[in-house]
Amino acid sequence: LIGTFFFVGLFLSLLLFVFQKVLRRSKVGGKDYLFLGILTVVLISFIRIFLFVGGAVGDLLPFGIPPSSFYGLYPVAAFVMMVRFVLPLPLAILFAPVAAVLAGELLQASFYHTLYYLIGGIIGIHWISKVRSRGQILKTGFQLGAVNAVVLFALDLVSVTSLAGALTLE
Repeated sequence: LIGTFFFVGLFLSLLLFVFQKVLRRSKVGGKDYLFLGILTVVLISFIRIFLFVGGAVGDLLPFGIPPSSFYGLYPVAAFVMMVRFVLPLPLAILFAPVAAVLAGELLQASFYHTLYYLIGGIIGIHWISKVRSRGQILKTGFQLGAVNAVVLFALDLVSVTSLAGALTLE
């Protein structure tokens, strides 16, 4: 737990340094950085809670489901979309890889899961910028979920090394 907070603190301080260098032209204030910090802490908390719940659900079922099967259900793209909805586009573009790397590192997942979170976040940024009403937010979320399912399937096909590996259930 202490290592996670140390890693996140180091990562956020590096991120703040990059934000200050890149975003000199835009008007980003202290409240925006506070929002990003709180959102990052909430993202980490959600991932920790989902890890706990995913492990408990996997243990309760009569057939064994590994916790890594639930990695595609974590709403990392929702946090990136929230940043884009509230803050300017350059900040959201910088936050997408941060959220993807944090989620991938906290889950100790493969590169494919980190790439999955990054692709979902970038598509979410693009689609949430076109939203004009509250009803469209929900529709955009469902569309992104469908696209994320296709991306997860495609990344699963890329990671399969043989046809025999594609036909077995693990």
